[in-house]
Amino acid sequence: MKKFIRNTAVLGAVLTILGFGTASAAHVQGGRWSKMQLWEGSIHYPRNHFVYSVPVGADRGKKLDENSRSFPCLSELSHEIDFANVTVQPSESDRIIVRCGSSEDFQQMVWGYAEDDEVKVAIYGKKSENRKPEVTVFVPANFRFQEMDIELGGGSCIIGEVNVRELCGETAGGSLLIKEAEAAQADFSCTAGKISYYGRVLEDVDIDCAAGNIVCSGEILGDVEADCAAGNIYLELIGQQESDFNYEVEGTGGNIQVGDKSYSGMLFEKEIYHGAPRKMELQSAAGNIQIEFTSPEVSGFAQEAERMQAVEVDVQSSDFVGEEEKTRAVESNKDIQK
Repeated sequence: MKKFIRNTAVLGAVLTILGFGTASAAHVQGGRWSKMQLWEGSIHYPRNHFVYSVPVGADRGKKLDENSRSFPCLSELSHEIDFANVTVQPSESDRIIVRCGSSEDFQQMVWGYAEDDEVKVAIYGKKSENRKPEVTVFVPANFRFQEMDIELGGGSCIIGEVNVRELCGETAGGSLLIKEAEAAQADFSCTAGKISYYGRVLEDVDIDCAAGNIVCSGEILGDVEADCAAGNIYLELIGQQESDFNYEVEGTGGNIQVGDKSYSGMLFEKEIYHGAPRKMELQSAAGNIQIEFTSPEVSGFAQEAERMQAVEVDVQSSDFVGEEEKTRAVESNKDIQK
């Protein structure tokens, strides 16, 4: 493992030097970000004119009104979000409904389609014009998805009351909040921004934090693998004990804390064996990992709800969908339910 980390660091340094060299050469030749073009096949579009490619033959959904469409509820649901505020919530409809606060934004910046076993929703705001669409995705209540993917490039996304076999959340600068959730497996990746998960994971959790913050609070019944290059990873395991896991702790910097034990330094490695059926593999390069074990009586639902509320306030302070929009979306959904 030490050899792997060393080789990775060397490779990163080499690629960084090559990247700066390539960028410098492009700049000398007259290349500028402001002149960048996007190509799709033989057609090119200026940077401020994004066109999402919907596969030929895909189901583009049923139009409900000027700012909403519905799609069949399939086993997989994915969200591709760039510079938008999105909320995903259950409804009584048996279809997936995508509704935007503005009909103009819906026509220009929201795409959706169903193909094979997947429904995909893509939302691309216009950063140059500071246009951040506000979108609500309604999913059938109590439906168990086999897969749910969330890719968040900017803005924010709140997902409530989901039940999914495989959950994948990834952010490159936005704020992703998943609450009252249950997943068999969970995979979280944060390049920047914040990911917060509140709920149960019945099997394994894989966490990768390049920068930013990842918070998981609830119960994990499988193995945990957490890698923190920079930023912070915080796990609160409610109703579980430190002896429920075996541990492999390793770092080339930063700090790792398991319960009341802390490990840090330029190079550290520790194995802790409790004879447990589950294990945690924790690695840090320059970030911090904290594992905390609490009882439901001490820090269960009350503190979890308080922390969720604080996260929601933090998310909504960044121009997230307001209560008026949420209320309007719920009322509108009643009119279009089957």
